[in-house]
Order: sequence, then C-alpha cells, then structure tokens
Amino acid sequence: MSDYGRIGDYIGPVAAKKLSAVDIDANSSNQHEFGGNDALRRLLGTGEDRRASQGHGIPTALMYLSDDDAPAVADLETTWYDARRNNPNRSAEWRLYYKDCEPIRMARPGDLMCFGMLRDNRLLIIIAQHDSTAEAQAKWLFGIDDEQEGAFRFHDNTERELDAFGAQIFEALGINVEVRDDTYLPEMIGRWGYRFPSNEEFAAFSQSSLTDVDPTHDDPDDVVIEYYDRSYLLFKLYERAVIQHDYDAAPFVSDGVIDVDSFTSFYTSVRNRRMSRAGKVLEIHIAHILDARGIEYEAQAKTEIHTP
Repeated sequence: MSDYGRIGDYIGPVAAKKLSAVDIDANSSNQHEFGGNDALRRLLGTGEDRRASQGHGIPTALMYLSDDDAPAVADLETTWYDARRNNPNRSAEWRLYYKDCEPIRMARPGDLMCFGMLRDNRLLIIIAQHDSTAEAQAKWLFGIDDEQEGAFRFHDNTERELDAFGAQIFEALGINVEVRDDTYLPEMIGRWGYRFPSNEEFAAFSQSSLTDVDPTHDDPDDVVIEYYDRSYLLFKLYERAVIQHDYDAAPFVSDGVIDVDSFTSFYTSVRNRRMSRAGKVLEIHIAHILDARGIEYEAQAKTEIHTP
C-alpha cells in the first residue's frame, strides 16, 4: 500500500469527454445541461430524480483548471433527472442540469470534462483547458485516453496507488490527501519543534531517511524520484502538525466567528511556504546527486545571452 492509499480512497470512477460547441458554446447552445449517456448513468444512478429545486439535488464542486490562472471553483447543486419520466411510452432520457457559474463560462470547446463522485458524496466536475498541463495531469490520474467529442466515456482507475505526483494532482484539484504513515513525525518534531527548517536541512533529512538509496551508484533518475517522493511525504506530514500547532496556539475561529484578518494571514503563510519549497527542494536533490558523483556544475547558471 502506498503512503497515500489508492485513487479509490478519494474518488470513484470518472466519466469524461471532450467538450463540443453544442455542450458549452453560448453561440451554439443555450442549454445548461449535459445528456446522461450510459457512462453518466453508471456514475449517478437511475433511480429517482434529484432536483435542486426540490431540496435534494446533488452537491457539486465545479472547477476550471488552466496553466495560466488559479483554479476557478464554484459550489452548487446540480439536478439529475429523467426528462421523459412523465412519458411512459418512451425510454428514459437522463440529463444533468447546472446553473451558470464562472468555471462553466470559462470552458471552451476542446476542453476536457471529467465527472466523479467524491467519497463524501459530492459530485466533482473538472474542466481542464485543452492542451494544458492540467489536462495532461487529469488524464494521467484518471487513466483517460484521448477523448473525442460526443458522449461521455467511463474510466475506472480506482485501484491505482497514489504516489507523490498523484497526491499533488489531487491537492491541485482541491482533494485533501492524507499521509498514511507518520513514522518520521516524532523525529522531525524532536529536531525542529514546530518551525520549519531551511530547505537545505529539510532536503538533507529526507535524503538521509532513505538508507537504501545510493546517489553515487543507483540510477540517477530513480534517485531523484525517490528523494522527491520522500520530501513530499515528509513535508505533508510535518506541515499538518505545524498547522495544527499554530492554529491551537492562535485560533482564528471563536464561537463560530472567523477572524478574517487572522485567517487571511494564516492561509497566505501556508500557501507561500508551499509555493516556495517544491522547486527549491528538487534543485537541492539534484545538486546532491551531482556532488555524490563528482560532477561539476554551476547552480542558476545563464545558458543563453539575450541581446536587445
């Protein structure tokens, strides 16, 4: 079992398709619904209608992902219904109706759309910009081939074990990933308390914890992946402990009321730490491998001369 469990621990099978103009382009269609073919029916069931207007719609998180902007997110209730329920002489025609929202307005023909049920019974709808890294990540994570315009296709990748790369994709999708093994947490707290050490010190600890990895003789690609995976695991584990400690020391929620300024400061600190560490730690791991092999290099070197 991986340190993060299986994909199926977080989300079930997905239904995916490439969006067409008929699906999403306001100039071609004024509909706010998707046809429920076999893939969506397998995902959402074919029992009773679930109408948001009657108070029992499907809680839904809708996200638009691109490489240039932060994810656009909307929380809403969608309606899953049989449009022919009152016509017993015709076969069922299931549709998913949604309200207008920013992620839908950002979608374009050619983008990838994925539907999946989270383990908390919310429907997650991801729209990933065509030819973006986000699209490639979603395809890799959910086992999706090159989708064609038209009907949704069903993909079950739930038995796949999550590695650090997959866990990071889930985090980018807004899905919280839990570390299953806290073996190293007491040692990290003993070393550093509840304050993060330097990137160099944290990377060195990650490397030293992998006693069966030899940066001098093992395949360097395998070594850097092992180092990065371990760093991500330890970071997730230690960060959670630090966040809980800091919140306990200065909670920003009191009697159900949020101190917005404190929360904003707290969130900004966590976000900036995450953004600043990943690339730097990877650089430190590569430098360690080069040093172990006696390879000369210059960090942050200029490889091209730009002329006006």
